[in-house]
Amino acid sequence: MRRTLRDDMAMPTDNEAVSPRLPDLNLRIEREITRLLYEQDIPGIVTNYGAMLLAVWLHWRGAPASVLLSWLGLWLACNTVYLGFHLVQRRHGAGVHDDPVFWRRLHVLFANVVSVAPAGWMPWFLRDVPDVLFLNTALVIVYAAGVYASNAMLWPLSYVIGAATVLAPLAAVHAAQGSRTALGVALALGAFYVLLIPFAQVQARALRRAIRVGFENEELAARLARQTARAEREREAAESARAEALAANRAKARFLAAATHDLRQPLHALSLTLSAMESPAANTPDANAIARARDCTNRLASMFDALLDQARLDAGTRTAQFEWIELGPFLRQVEMQFQPLAEERGLWFRCRPASGRVNGDRLALWRIVSNLVTNALDATEEGGVLVAWRARTHTLEVRDSGRGIEAIHHRAVFEEFRRFDGGRAGVQGLGLGLATVDRLARLMNARVALRSAPGKGSVFGIVFAPESVAASPDVTDTPVPADAAAPVRRSRPGARVLAVDDDPAVLDALESLLRAEGWDARLARGAADARAQLQDGRWRPELVILDRRLGDGDGLELARQLGREIEPSPVFLIVTGDTAPEALQELLASGLEILHKPVVPDRWNASLARLGF
Repeated sequence: MRRTLRDDMAMPTDNEAVSPRLPDLNLRIEREITRLLYEQDIPGIVTNYGAMLLAVWLHWRGAPASVLLSWLGLWLACNTVYLGFHLVQRRHGAGVHDDPVFWRRLHVLFANVVSVAPAGWMPWFLRDVPDVLFLNTALVIVYAAGVYASNAMLWPLSYVIGAATVLAPLAAVHAAQGSRTALGVALALGAFYVLLIPFAQVQARALRRAIRVGFENEELAARLARQTARAEREREAAESARAEALAANRAKARFLAAATHDLRQPLHALSLTLSAMESPAANTPDANAIARARDCTNRLASMFDALLDQARLDAGTRTAQFEWIELGPFLRQVEMQFQPLAEERGLWFRCRPASGRVNGDRLALWRIVSNLVTNALDATEEGGVLVAWRARTHTLEVRDSGRGIEAIHHRAVFEEFRRFDGGRAGVQGLGLGLATVDRLARLMNARVALRSAPGKGSVFGIVFAPESVAASPDVTDTPVPADAAAPVRRSRPGARVLAVDDDPAVLDALESLLRAEGWDARLARGAADARAQLQDGRWRPELVILDRRLGDGDGLELARQLGREIEPSPVFLIVTGDTAPEALQELLASGLEILHKPVVPDRWNASLARLGF
């Protein structure tokens, strides 16, 4: 297809189509060209005034004053109109206008028609003055060259219209004389005009390409800057993540070293206690030895509970069960639970009476307060611990008179695997308690606050949102938290139970416990053994206790199969030591009763009570 003059004057070239985001880039180019055209206005207006003065000076003696002044007045008026248009354009801002081509066309009208027309008409005004035609011809050609220089490269159409406006009247004057010389001059003027058009097109295309390359380079530079900034942010994020991972690994290494020692301590004490009970000098079981053994197992269970809490929160299987909790009965239960322990240590413990209620998870709140009270008692050598509700700030506080915590450690105490030395001798933990408190509080849409200083004790507060606090109705009691007291079991001697575990020691302990409670118990050492004992169908269990990990199968899958095969279906109790997030999620989704190892009597009884035994 042949390229037209208008295509070269107004449209982008084929090379421009390779650029990304073409419409936006083309609009920017059009705006830039329009801006450059309008930047020529003031120099052009000044040039016109200079050309007027030069023409008047050259013709002052030879031309009639009335004619010369009439022409001068016309050019002054046209140039003033051009100046007024320029001022209007500056107010509207053509360079950033959404339609730059429209403003460019207006520019052609005022800059290349109105303002230059009097220069082309000068030979007509002075055509009756002898001996000035060729002087005027030279002046007009120089002026047309100026029009070319100022407009052609930016927009060829400006040159085409402006030069035609200037040269056409001059060529017409020469042609009207009819002489051979005059006709030759008219033809030369036409050739001069036409031959400059291709040069204007070439220069305009070159300018467009240069402008395009400039914008593309700006875009590339901006993109490179953005990529560099993004790469820098990613590098900083990676460095931060690496530093956090290293810090977490160091904390976990410290934790594992401490936990190995702390877990061994109650096991060591338990081993010594059992050895003493087996001594020939011990004819009958010592009540103190049994109490020490139970204390060792309780300490072990507490440590594993801390690990299990974290695992549940990590797995997302711990969700909040919101209800309105009456603070008065709740705090009375806390006082009943911990006052004996405080008195045993020579400390006072008091829960200030309170009214009101909070919307939260009862078990989570109980574990939070229990953890904070336990820590407060452990940190206190003299004095005591106060639990109080601050209605004005919606805060449940646990205040102790212990050793206090330095300000630089206030944030660190809530990190996982953080342990701080000091406090009551022999008190040990895994460094997970306050991290669990913080996460359980956030689970209830609350937050944990801390005020403490060395030697001045500590105040931990659970701050509830205003919408989670309300006045108490007239109530006399509320349910006891799940960890505070076990449900009441109904005695069912003779109930049939099948216990499945691949650990002989666990099976022996289960057999002793179940037979002591009067169960009709059968034991299986794995999935295959369990199926073999149930094959004849004459003995059907009412309760099946299964370990999750069996040597020849999965206890959870075995429970599903037995539930489909046995009529009527028994109830199932899964006992597991799994803490992996995926395992906890699968256990929660099963809907079965779950007990986590190690199992202590209170939880054993609570689970059996929930199952109806």
